[in-house]
Amino acid sequence: MTTIKSSEGDTEVNVLLEDQKKINRFARLHAKNDEISQEINDKKNELKNLDDAIDEMELMDDEEEVPFVVGESHIFETAATAKENIENIKKKVLDSIGDLQKTIDEQNAEMSNLKAELYAKFGNNINLEKED
Repeated sequence: MTTIKSSEGDTEVNVLLEDQKKINRFARLHAKNDEISQEINDKKNELKNLDDAIDEMELMDDEEEVPFVVGESHIFETAATAKENIENIKKKVLDSIGDLQKTIDEQNAEMSNLKAELYAKFGNNINLEKED
């Protein structure tokens, strides 16, 4: 058990193993949220690129052949087929963004609960706010 001297006087607050686990859980959730936020930003950039590709496909003749990347290979497809494939990829990216956002929302709810519990016990002796 660790003790923290309170800045509000001579009282000491004991840090129990359970409290330390909550602090660690909060830190892990915070780090994971940062990673997921970056992943969402990357997917939004991918979405923008897909939208640009769809716009380019609109300008082409439907029967004109265009190279389409599948894995590490390039295949030639008609512009209409390529546009359809890009639309399918776009839908998957949007679904992925939705799933990631749902995960962030769930983690934020858990972090709010942990933050409330920890601030209730430790007051100003603990800083759980995000630094800019």
